[in-house]
Amino acid sequence: MLFALFVTALIVTGCSKKNGNTEKIPEKTAPIEEEESITVEESVVHTLTSDQGKFHFIADWLTDTSILFVEKDQNKYFLKIFDFETGDIAILFEDTSVIADVKIHPSKELILLHTSNNPTSATIKILGLDGILKDEITVESSELSIEWNDLDPSLILLTAFHQDWTYDVFLYDGKSLDNGFGLIDIGNPFPKWAGKGSILTNSLDEHPLDGGSLNIYDLATDKWIASELTDIVYVDTYEESILVVRIEDNETAHYSITNLDGTVTADWQMPAVSNYSEWIIPEINWVTGNTVILATHDLGGQLDVLDEPYRLTRVSDGQQKLLEGNVTPSLLRCSASGERCLTGYSAEILINTVTGEEKVWLKLTE
Repeated sequence: MLFALFVTALIVTGCSKKNGNTEKIPEKTAPIEEEESITVEESVVHTLTSDQGKFHFIADWLTDTSILFVEKDQNKYFLKIFDFETGDIAILFEDTSVIADVKIHPSKELILLHTSNNPTSATIKILGLDGILKDEITVESSELSIEWNDLDPSLILLTAFHQDWTYDVFLYDGKSLDNGFGLIDIGNPFPKWAGKGSILTNSLDEHPLDGGSLNIYDLATDKWIASELTDIVYVDTYEESILVVRIEDNETAHYSITNLDGTVTADWQMPAVSNYSEWIIPEINWVTGNTVILATHDLGGQLDVLDEPYRLTRVSDGQQKLLEGNVTPSLLRCSASGERCLTGYSAEILINTVTGEEKVWLKLTE
């Protein structure tokens, strides 16, 4: 899938100096608190059964009890809703184009579809929760990266890569009364939104392993602001929060969350994991501006020699809490409340992060 290629592009290429040896968590890393035993009555979770030949992918949570998924049938792609509590399935939207990716805005007001009819162009379609098409944009591209503003769903950044790996960055402004779609020159193919009207980029130094410096571009003033954040190997944003990762002594991944003025609001450390040529940064699931859920190892070192299971961890205000000690190393999709997470190679495992209960809720038949 096209979008998945850009998740990989955010991982910083590097070379570990541990030569495949497994390292224990550094002592300065704060211990992970075990989840307290809580007696909670678990609601009924229904099973979704889909034909393996028709099933395309699980998209994301629409509510805390329902998800969006995509199926293909008779040359059409169907965006459907599945409710865990009732087992009901409803078709929200259908398209003759391939649905390559689906995003749900944090406001839960709009849905974005990344569709394509050919390998050199992509069409973005904006839907309401009723499935009605509100707008669409076609971009010439071989690959497409999408950044949707968390605070303002009318703002979208699109990076279109071409076959020669040149790129163009476009700004879509759904509220513009004039030209709401056009090129924007920011000199970086992987921008991030920083708040409602600013764009964040990471300017790498001479060597990617050394990280880079963050700069903020203000759309209103057309000016760049240099931040004090340096040596950054990974960056992600949510609303007005900025999460950055630095690598210390090739052993420790130092995570911190700051607000837009640079004030640190959360700070913690985890073992650094490498894949010989890359720093492996886990997928970040934001719950609030100061709370994230991610799957990590409790050991550091080379990924291919780590046989310890992944641990599902919630970090709030810098404090780590273990949610589940053994999760499948694959995609991770958590609901807005953070109380339920999907994991597994097809998102087939549902984890209740409150009770610790796991269930295989997706059944693919031949």
